[in-house]
Amino acid sequence: MSSGIIIATQFGFNEPTEVILEYLGSDNRFEIHDVKIGINEIPIENNSETDNATNFSANNTTPPVAFNPIMTASEINSFQRVDFNQDNVHTWIKKINITPGNGNNIQPLNIPREFALQALGDATSIVLQSMHSNELIKCKIITAKRSETQVEKYLSSGWHKFVKDNNIKAGDKFILKLPHHNATAIQAEIVRGNNSN
Repeated sequence: MSSGIIIATQFGFNEPTEVILEYLGSDNRFEIHDVKIGINEIPIENNSETDNATNFSANNTTPPVAFNPIMTASEINSFQRVDFNQDNVHTWIKKINITPGNGNNIQPLNIPREFALQALGDATSIVLQSMHSNELIKCKIITAKRSETQVEKYLSSGWHKFVKDNNIKAGDKFILKLPHHNATAIQAEIVRGNNSN
């Protein structure tokens, strides 16, 4: 969640303002409405599969541009695959506790805070390299600033596609690898749990 001051600044509230924060479970997003003037449909965070742009002002009438996780042929041809069999990569394990789908939303992938900034910097997207195929998926990076010193980074679009396409279930695990600096790719290896086929 973002600070109230950050949200007020993003949406042009210059004084205390009574708002209604509405959660739209079907879209896994929030909308904020000014009670007095009725500003409608201002997404704060959208984790849908298209994962539209999340930061725009209440006065902006330009619709957000959809993020497409499918890489074009020219993007694939120009992408230089990362060798993850080296010493200078961060490695961590993510266990899936709830089967995505069937009413359970696919959660974004949290990049551990202790190396997220060092590895990702100001990047807004990264390529996911599957350990199991030659597939490359572009993932949107969402940055959540908790304070001046606490920043969290998540993968949303692209990650959602990868989880869905690979039929991930509760009990499955990911072994994830990310280069220490200026990461252009993240590697995901799926380790199936007892409940997977």
